[in-house]
Order: sequence, then C-alpha cells, then structure tokens
Amino acid sequence: MNLLYLIWLSRNDAVFEGSDINYNNLKIKILNTIKDIAPLSTYCMFNNSFELSILVSLGVPTKARPAPKVQGCRWPLPWFEEAKINSDGSAIGNPGKADFGAVARGHYGEVLVLSLKV
Repeated sequence: MNLLYLIWLSRNDAVFEGSDINYNNLKIKILNTIKDIAPLSTYCMFNNSFELSILVSLGVPTKARPAPKVQGCRWPLPWFEEAKINSDGSAIGNPGKADFGAVARGHYGEVLVLSLKV
C-alpha cells in the first residue's frame, strides 16, 4: 500500500468523518509498510551511510551490496609475423541498437586493421 495513500485515508477520516487522527496508529501502519516493502529493494539501493542509518532507525533490515569483483587480464602479443584479431559487440534490447568492433594487431602491438559498425 502506498504511504501517501495511508496518510490520505487518515486525513479523509478526520475531515469527512469528523474523527481525530490517531498519529500513533498511523505511524505504526507507515513503519509496517516500510518494513514490508524493504525486501523488494534487495541489491537495488545506492544510499549513503546517512540514509542507511535512517532505515536502520526505522527498523528496516539492511544488507550491504556485495563489492564488485575486479579481475586483471593480460593481452599477450601474437607470435612473430602473426596477427591477433580481437572483437566485441553489444546490444540494447532485442531487437535494438547494436554495435560491433574488431581490431587486428601485429606482433609489435601495432594496429593493422580497425573495423567498427555503429
């Protein structure tokens, strides 16, 4: 349930029904709603430490995003009088925009051929 909807319902009860707003019950409903929807944002939050401390004070369980794994890679030169061809491509959507590129390098690492399809 939307938090603003909860507040709107309480306000309408006060205005149209003439009842008093029970702020403690409203606060409990809002906190329960926050706790219910918090697990839906697993690994989707990019909050700073201040914002995370607010969530913790509300009683929302937080879980840190795992650190990205950084791996090194090497590109060895091709053998004497040989060429090495490297290629890569990417696409956005299916079907969608796609790009492709390839490069051929000689045994000194010099670029022999470069091909891009954008």
